Amino acid sequence: MIAAAAVYQMSYAPKGKINDLDTKEWSVLRKRNLRWGFLFAGLGIVLAAYQNEVLWANNRNPNGTTLMLKCVQLATSGIGIWHLRCYYQAIIALERLRGLPMHNGDVSVLNLQACGLYWQALVDLLCMLPQPIPFLNTEFEVYNSAFEGSCMYQLDSLLVVAMFMRIRLIPRFYGECVSDIGNEIARAYGNISRVTIGDSFIFKYLITSSLGMVLMLWVTQVIFFGYCLMIFERPMSFNELAHSKLHEFANCVWCAVITMTIVGYGDVYPLTFLGRWAMITASISALIMVAITTNIVRVYLTQSRAEAKCVEVLTCLDLRDEVKVKAAELIQATWRGYTKPLHRGGRRRGQSWETRAGTKVAYSHTVGKAVWDFIAAQRSYKSHLQDVMSDEQTMVAASQAHATRTLGELQITRIKMAEVIAALKEYVEGPEEEPRLRAAQKPARSN
Repeated sequence: MIAAAAVYQMSYAPKGKINDLDTKEWSVLRKRNLRWGFLFAGLGIVLAAYQNEVLWANNRNPNGTTLMLKCVQLATSGIGIWHLRCYYQAIIALERLRGLPMHNGDVSVLNLQACGLYWQALVDLLCMLPQPIPFLNTEFEVYNSAFEGSCMYQLDSLLVVAMFMRIRLIPRFYGECVSDIGNEIARAYGNISRVTIGDSFIFKYLITSSLGMVLMLWVTQVIFFGYCLMIFERPMSFNELAHSKLHEFANCVWCAVITMTIVGYGDVYPLTFLGRWAMITASISALIMVAITTNIVRVYLTQSRAEAKCVEVLTCLDLRDEVKVKAAELIQATWRGYTKPLHRGGRRRGQSWETRAGTKVAYSHTVGKAVWDFIAAQRSYKSHLQDVMSDEQTMVAASQAHATRTLGELQITRIKMAEVIAALKEYVEGPEEEPRLRAAQKPARSN
């Protein structure tokens, strides 16, 4: 990987300056604009949700506070879009420094298509556009088959729900600004391996290696579906026959949790058409999250090679101690059988029997059992020790093969680097040597 990064830095890494900014400065601008764009996008969601709560507390009648919150939220969303534009401008500048032909440095459709970021930028824009708009207070009805009626919804509430699509920026923010997965070395190795270090790759990497990211996704989904359920079930609070309890956020979170965990106590449940579809989506999402959580828990509980080797050594030591114990028990049983007095063949002298050393040790059941236990323990210890030694030999052989293969790859890389350096020297020194060759060839042509 280091050799691949070296080749990348020599042949394909960004070089030069654009607008008096070099590669490092453009990389810093890319991360900075992504960070601020993500923060302003999240701030817009918070402001929109707060404006929706103020509107509900005012009996769904807009006032000056809701108008001010809408304007501030619209401004934060606009700032977030501008920072995302600067983020893509930095990416385009880095690609231009790598030698990718661009029309200019602007964020245009042609440049985004040349960088392979057109659809990503389009989806980002579509996720940033839905938001409550000032002076637009529209209501509409949705038919509800649960009580053969309709529910009145406000457009602002559904736009607030649509704003949660901005959470798709979380993996990119974590990958580029927190863990630095998308650095230049990773992109270099990805280019050589024909792997695109994008949102999909970062998301797969995080959900298979970061337990904190999976827990954050669980919490985000519970909050999102709980809030959606509260928005969709609030109109039922005006219906006295419905007896709905889902106009409070705590009850909605409880309903989302028992639905996503496939418990379903039945104490609370959605009654509206949109609320039921929200819980159906939550159930499907929970099935996917359970599979992801199971996989990452298995990864975390899987022992590393060093840990497994430590367990094998400890097991081998325990078996060796067990062999020692069984040997001691065998010696003890043999000695007791040997010194056990015999009643047959002795002479009676007074009130006692004449004792002599026993000669039937081989026929004693206790000694036979001790011999069998000792042989079994010794066999188990030798078998486990042989397995440990065979694993060590296999590891040594694999290390030697890997070292040999690595040396061969390094030799090939060295040859390729020498070829690249020679080509670069020929390219740089070519224009200077051509006049000399022409000057040397002119007398020959005149003669």
